[in-house]
Amino acid sequence: MTNASFRERLLGLLGEHAAETSRLWLEVSENGALRYLAAFREFCRALRATDCRIGLDHFGHQFSQIGVLHDLGLDYLKVDSSFVRGLDSNRGNAAFLKGLTGIAHSIGAGARRGRGDRAGVAGPA
Repeated sequence: MTNASFRERLLGLLGEHAAETSRLWLEVSENGALRYLAAFREFCRALRATDCRIGLDHFGHQFSQIGVLHDLGLDYLKVDSSFVRGLDSNRGNAAFLKGLTGIAHSIGAGARRGRGDRAGVAGPA
């Protein structure tokens, strides 16, 4: 993501295969996106011209940073499995996920669970 030649190559490939990009979902880890926020913001802006979806994976551990995500045009936040596992018996995580889902929708993104998780969160907006 911070490598300009990688971004150029990726965007070039997406352009060459534009008919297929609507089926592509790109994920960046929460940690990487927030660590390199300026590069991630630039990456998201470039991807807006394609039909692919972009989301954050393993989301939730740096929840206090959610305010910086509002202008990225994210399609979804994939919640870290540690917040979803044992959801039936953990009211704190249930409340967190309910709040996260509301906030995600307010910035135009959905909240999704990781593939290996059993409990659902909310589908993409």
